[in-house]
Formats: sequence, structure tokens, C-alpha cells
Amino acid sequence: MTAGAPRTLAALAALLATACAPDPDAAPDTPSGAFPPGFAGRVDSIARAALANGPLAGLSIAVARDAEPVFVGTWGVADATSGAEIDRSTVYEIASVTKLFTGVSASILADEGVLDLDATVSTLVPALAGVPHAASIRAHHLLTHTSGLEDFEPEAIDAWLDRREPVTVERALDAARREPGFSAGASWAYSNTGFRLVGEAIERLTGVPFARFVAERVAGPLGLFDTTMCDEGPDDPRRARIHEPGEDGFAPSPLGGHAGFTSEGGLCATIGDLVRLPGALARSGILSAAALDRLLSPTVLTTGPVVDYGLGVRLGEVEGHRVWGHTGGMGTYWAVVIHFPEEGITVAVLQNTEGAGEDALTVAGAVVRAALGLRPPRLAPRSLHDLSRFAGRYDDEGGGFDIALVGDSLVRIRGARHALLPLGPREFGWRPFPMDRFRFHEVAGEIVGVSDYYNGLFAAYFPRRHALEPVPAPSGAPTRASAR
Repeated sequence: MTAGAPRTLAALAALLATACAPDPDAAPDTPSGAFPPGFAGRVDSIARAALANGPLAGLSIAVARDAEPVFVGTWGVADATSGAEIDRSTVYEIASVTKLFTGVSASILADEGVLDLDATVSTLVPALAGVPHAASIRAHHLLTHTSGLEDFEPEAIDAWLDRREPVTVERALDAARREPGFSAGASWAYSNTGFRLVGEAIERLTGVPFARFVAERVAGPLGLFDTTMCDEGPDDPRRARIHEPGEDGFAPSPLGGHAGFTSEGGLCATIGDLVRLPGALARSGILSAAALDRLLSPTVLTTGPVVDYGLGVRLGEVEGHRVWGHTGGMGTYWAVVIHFPEEGITVAVLQNTEGAGEDALTVAGAVVRAALGLRPPRLAPRSLHDLSRFAGRYDDEGGGFDIALVGDSLVRIRGARHALLPLGPREFGWRPFPMDRFRFHEVAGEIVGVSDYYNGLFAAYFPRRHALEPVPAPSGAPTRASAR
């Protein structure tokens, strides 16, 4: 399930100000044993600011150290119609955070020699045996979004919204039979199709439904007893309803309660389960050290770039602190879990509103800064020669943007124009969202693509299609000097 979350500048500033508010007792650096003084109050303020910025019916935030929750907070309502409040037992749809569980499930079977990550799709999914390109796509391509297969989700969502037609595996198979957008392993493009096919392969190889496999081999051993397939408990009174802004407050969103999603985005969980997941995985032993390392390793494309996505895992870093996790939602992020392995800290955020003013990952980013004792992000632009080498059209199968040299400033153009500030030889930031980064990939002296990092976590890779000529700066256009 994809998500391109809108963010408002004023709301983001409010969250960052709250997260990084001066505290006379706060330690300036990462605490070694406990979180900085005033941490719980700061998280409460972050949550209340997110609700005030709205529209947001409710949310849950949890922070764990070494798989043990040390902070769990809930705010707002699980169902605006009934007025039921969110509490620790509230169950949310976690959407594409499910991909983490799918990656772990596949890794368990690979560890046991049941699933070969190098096996072809035509071998793993017999229904695709006669499809020519299925013989060159491997299981690991499905799990890393490098298969080139078309994403079936847009059509599935349209069918659900128009006719309430449940999602079926046939839609994924139909998408997989179409000509791929690129050769397997050559590029990266988010595709739910691959993860649905992995789920089908797991069911065929084990003889049990994917939901049961997750319950018995992943959630159960990790102690995540409130994590189940959403379809198994649609009438659970603990279930948070997905909302959208209405004329008189909040209305039920038609995007919630999808019937039929499985390994690509069909799980539901409580905030307590979600925040335990990374730490429990690291110490449980359900994966060998080698399997865990492969799960969390970036993907090397055949064209050269190294993309920060593992086997159902987004990777990244926040000011030198390594991080991994995943996001989930539809138009906006409803769910996120992010883990800092060196510090043993995990942050999870769950929301129940589509189109919230601040998505779950932005809220999580503010909580992370409070947990790590980080000051407000500051962009310190540096001078780079020959910015024109970065100019070009960058796009994937779902769209893209132009990066143009306008006068003496590099500008990202996607409707609005924003100056990109050089922070390193191939790394740029921008003032609207100072925690985001754009990291360009260079192969044999040529810029071939750019990775977009959202609040430290890898979001997407965009290959460079062609170069763009420099554009004369119009009167009043931003320059590197004025951007400072």
C-alpha cells in the first residue's frame, strides 16, 4: 500500500518546536540508560499538537527500549460516530507495515531451506509458469520492489471504492502477467504485486494460509498476541475506524476495512505489539544472524545504485543514527514503526485518519528527536561546483519530478518549486521539511538517479531519465545565497 503523505509547514514547525523545546534538565545527546528528562510530557505535547493541527480523530504513540515499551500514550477517538475512545487495546489497520512481517516470514522459510530467495517467480507461483518474464524475476526481486511488475493496488482500490469488490489474488496475477516496467533488478518501483505473490508462494510451500503462518511462526514467537489479519476480526469492538474529514467533523473513510488484502497490507495490530516487533525480532532467534543481516541489507541494483530497501524493510539514518522500519497507509501514512538498532530504541505511531494534517511518520520523527535528545534540524548548505550535473527528469512508474538548475540554484519542480540545498557531495536538503534528504546516485561519473528520504527513512528511488538544460533565473527566483 503506497502513501504520499501531505504535510503542512506550520504544523511541522509546531511538532518540531515541541519535540525540541528547551528543557533545563534535558541531556543534549542520546541518553545512555533513560530518555531525557521531560520526555513523556514532550511526547504528550507532540500528540496534542498533531490533534490540534488536524484533521485527526485519534492516535497512539509508543516508545520501547530493547523491545520493552517504556512509553505508551493514546489520544482521541477510535470511532467518531460512537465516541469510543482510543486506549492501549485499540486495534489499528497497519497497512504496508505488513510487508515487514512478509519479509520476516520469507526469511524464516529461506533459513529453513523451504523458500529459495533466488527461485524464479515462474517456479514459486505456478499460475505464472507460462509468462516469459516470470522466468527472470526472482523471489528477492518481489521482496525489494525491484521486479518491475506493475502494482495491482490502484485498480483494486478503484474496484473497492466503486463496487465494494474485495481484493483477490487474481488482480495481482493479472498485473504480473503484464510486461514489466523494467528488467528485474535494474531499478526500484513500489509494487504491492510482488508482496502478494510472496504470500501466495508461502501458502503453497507451507500448506497453511498466510494469516496462520504469521500467527504461528512470527507474531506468536515474538509475543505479539494482538496482531492478526484484519479480515479475521472485522467486528472486533477494539478496532479503530479509519476516518476522513467531513462537513460535520469526521466521517468513515471508504478506504478503511478493505476486504482481501493479505501479505501486501492486510494485518491489524495494537500499538504495543507494533513497538515490540523490531526489538523482539533482534533477540528472539527466529532468524539466524545471516538471515537477519540479509533482511536488513540495502539492495544493489544491476545498474549500480545501492537502494536503502531490504526485504520488506525501509532503511535510513537520522543525523548519523542508523534506522530501519516501515510505513503503511493509503493517501497518507496511518502507521509507522522505526527502530534504531545501536540505541535499542523503537518508536511506533498509529493513526486512524486519512488525510491528517500530519502523517504518522512526521509525528514519529518529532518523537524520535525527543527520544534521542536531538536539537532542531539545521541545514548548513555548502558550495558545490557544477550543480548542472544533477539537473534532469527523474521518475518511476508512478510519476516523478524535474530537478533544474535555475540561475545558480538547484530547484525541485513538482508543481511548486523548492530550492535544494547542498549538504554533501551528492546529498541535498530543503527548508520546507528539514529532516528530508535527497541522495543522488553516481555510476561511472554520471548521476543516474536519486533516493528520497522522508524524516530519515527511505521513501522512494527515482531513476534519471534525461538531463535538463540550465534555466535562466527569473527576477526574484531563489538562489543558493538567498536560500540560506
